[in-house]
Amino acid sequence: MSLLQWSNRLDVHVEAMNQEHAHLIDLMNTVYDANTGADRAGIISALDTLVRFVVKHFQNEEAYMESIGFSGLKTHRYIHKDLLERVGKFVDEFKRSESDRLSREFFEFLKFWLVSHIQGIDTKYGESV
Repeated sequence: MSLLQWSNRLDVHVEAMNQEHAHLIDLMNTVYDANTGADRAGIISALDTLVRFVVKHFQNEEAYMESIGFSGLKTHRYIHKDLLERVGKFVDEFKRSESDRLSREFFEFLKFWLVSHIQGIDTKYGESV
């Protein structure tokens, strides 16, 4: 079972970003699967891979927005910074804890964040081209 599946409702009409969003979903599903079947080290490894890709994706997305002169870039950068901080807090709390599983709250946050961010924010740069 997966946390989230790629669908056309997540299409931002920029193929490179669609591919990165689909990969992001795959990585989220890897963390979700690790949470049910892997040990703590496996979960941490999957989380670290996810966070590294999120940072890379945000950099790529911001570079794309800059290349098209997207007027909402400054706001989008702030949103990305906030999202990274929130994800970082979840990850840091898990690493400091003695828990062997991530909370349901973490996965609800990931799913809500990705879908609402893509549909509510990212589609704006796709519409501006």
